[in-house]
Amino acid sequence: MKKRTWVILVSLLASTISTTAFSAGNEQSIEERVKRMERLVNSQGLVDIMVRVESMQSELQRLVGEIEVQKHTLDEIKKRQRDLYVDLDRRILQIERGSGASQRSTPMQSMPMEQAPVDTKSHVAPNRTKSITQPVAKKKKEGEQVAYQKAFDLLRALRYEKATEAFRQFLSDYPNGRYAHIAQYWLAETSYHT
Repeated sequence: MKKRTWVILVSLLASTISTTAFSAGNEQSIEERVKRMERLVNSQGLVDIMVRVESMQSELQRLVGEIEVQKHTLDEIKKRQRDLYVDLDRRILQIERGSGASQRSTPMQSMPMEQAPVDTKSHVAPNRTKSITQPVAKKKKEGEQVAYQKAFDLLRALRYEKATEAFRQFLSDYPNGRYAHIAQYWLAETSYHT
C-alpha cells in the first residue's frame, strides 16, 4: 500500500513539475527543478495525509477483527441456547413418559368410575362409555407424543426438510395438542435452516 501511495505521489509531482517546467520553459536548470521536487515531496501536508491513511487502515483492521470475534461469540451463544433447549425438551419428554408410565401402572379398580345403576328388569347393558372413551383418549395422547418424538428425532438428526414436514403434519393432526406450542417453535427453527 505504501508503494502504491508513493507511486501516485511521484506521478502527481512529476505531472505538476512537468506542467510547471513546460510553462517556465527551459529557463530553470535541472538542479533547480530537482530541488523544487524535493521540497514538494517533503512537504508536511503529504506526510500528514500518509500518517492519517495508515492509522485509519490499522483502525479498520482492528474493527474488522472485533466484528469477527463478536460474530463467532454470537454463533456459540446460539448453538449453546439451542443445545439447552433440546436438552430441556428431552427432559420434559422423559418426565412426561415417566408420569405416564406411573399412571398406567395404577390398577383400574383404584380409579373411580361412575356406572349407572343396574336395572334388573331391563335387558340393556350398563353404561360403560367412560371406560371405552378413556383408552381412546389415552391412545390419542400416546399417538401425539409418538408423532412429536418422531419429528423431534428428525430434527436432532439434522434432517431439517423431513423434520419440517413432520412438524407440519403434527400441527395439522394435533393443533391444540399438548406439544403444539413446542412443535411450532421447532417448525420455525427448521424453517430457519432450510
